[in-house]
Amino acid sequence: YNWMKIIDLYTDIYIVDNSRSDVIQSMIELGMQSQEYDALIKSFKRLIDIDPVNPEIIVTFFQLLYIVGDIDQVLSELLLLNQKYPDNIFVNNQIAQHYNDHSEFAKSDSIYVYLIDSGNHNMTTLNNYAYNISIRENSGSEILKTALDYASVALDQEPENASFLDTVGWIYYKMEKNELAEYFITQSLKYNDSNPIIFEHLGDIYVSMKKLINAKNAYENAIEIDSQNEIIMKKIENIKINE
Repeated sequence: YNWMKIIDLYTDIYIVDNSRSDVIQSMIELGMQSQEYDALIKSFKRLIDIDPVNPEIIVTFFQLLYIVGDIDQVLSELLLLNQKYPDNIFVNNQIAQHYNDHSEFAKSDSIYVYLIDSGNHNMTTLNNYAYNISIRENSGSEILKTALDYASVALDQEPENASFLDTVGWIYYKMEKNELAEYFITQSLKYNDSNPIIFEHLGDIYVSMKKLINAKNAYENAIEIDSQNEIIMKKIENIKINE
């Protein structure tokens, strides 16, 4: 089969009807199975050029890059997109997050602060920046207060967003306000109970509250979702030792 032509055909179908999420999913599955990664990337670039603010396409493109490319390739593609669409908030958010995830905190923070100060941001910008600065080892009281301010603005706009609820809960945990932390994390799980990180956060809160049975249950829920997570396994073992 000429897989590249089939991938192009899927792209054409989506251009005609961009409600066809199933077409995107089929195209990705075909491209991954046939290892036609370059054809997939080319098709997504074509779709982005047609509609650069379509979140489904651009977020899926980011996910694809991280699957098939190395760190340098991913950053190169993101920067190329940024040159083409300098005001695209999805691209800017992803570049900032990429730098953060690879411990280039100064670069990451400078992008987030610029986006926030310039007004060219969305609620994900605020939430991600808040979460990023709150989980660092040097996050003192002033940093946590700033993080809470940003995260609260995001949550006010999207009160049922599980990620935003989790961020606020985690910041309260770092502030040693465990009851508030527990409330927001459990609320987060009402909207998303398939994210192991949220269960891990809840477990950490319960450990801090010395509710070890609850903590163990939360960590075990996380392991059911992410069975290879050695950090959570170690946390469970630590609880067993202290039981």
